[in-house]
Amino acid sequence: MGSKRSVPSCDVECVHTDVVHRLAPLLDGLDGVGETMSIFADDTRFKILVALSRSELCVCDVGALLQASSSSVSYHLRNLFRVGAVKYRREGKLVYYRLTDDAIATLIGAVLRYTGRPQ
Repeated sequence: MGSKRSVPSCDVECVHTDVVHRLAPLLDGLDGVGETMSIFADDTRFKILVALSRSELCVCDVGALLQASSSSVSYHLRNLFRVGAVKYRREGKLVYYRLTDDAIATLIGAVLRYTGRPQ
């Protein structure tokens, strides 16, 4: 088992009020963002997002890529749809999914670069 590392903290209480006052309005508008971002924390959903950042895919294609059942894929797509990360279109009996915004693809690319994964 690895040793626990303590995180350094200030030895005295010293609030830089100018900085706090400048940043507080920015943070006030962020309620709920963490919940939205948590949807990306699941490996399966992240893989779906990576695939959708490259191509629009039908549910069957996503299932084949992940080697997962259509019910499992549908569950993850429903969660991604709920937070507005993906949208869909019907074509006959098929349902195709794609990302709702290029900003999501940019975010995925940044995460892949940060983690040193292939892009």
